[in-house]
Amino acid sequence: MREKEMQYKEYQLEPTSLPLREMTASAVLRLNLSNHVWDVIIVFAYAPKQTSMVGEDIDVQLLDYAETPLEMLTRPAGPLVEVGGTRSRSANAHFRFKAKQDKPAYLHATYRNEELRFKIVWSTLLLGISLSTLL
Repeated sequence: MREKEMQYKEYQLEPTSLPLREMTASAVLRLNLSNHVWDVIIVFAYAPKQTSMVGEDIDVQLLDYAETPLEMLTRPAGPLVEVGGTRSRSANAHFRFKAKQDKPAYLHATYRNEELRFKIVWSTLLLGISLSTLL
């Protein structure tokens, strides 16, 4: 069981969320070492009155420290899966990238020509405290 837990590296993003129009965007980033694939999930939270989102309106690049994009393997197409109710809704877009030797440094996302940029920070959790907090 422990060996399987070590198959992943987790990364945190700074900032944790960004404003975008009348929405908030956040992201999840995880490296699966067993298949050498980065999973990126962009989550958009918005009011229920807004129109549904489609995958073609969202572009994501995972960039290394030289700002070279990693190869994209999959991206969403068509309407995104939405959840929510009368107060708020959210939609998520799942992208997959081929891992390479250099660690990614930035997550760059575009939604209808508006840009978001997250810095990727490698962290190890020690008793619930991020290593980047200790340094």
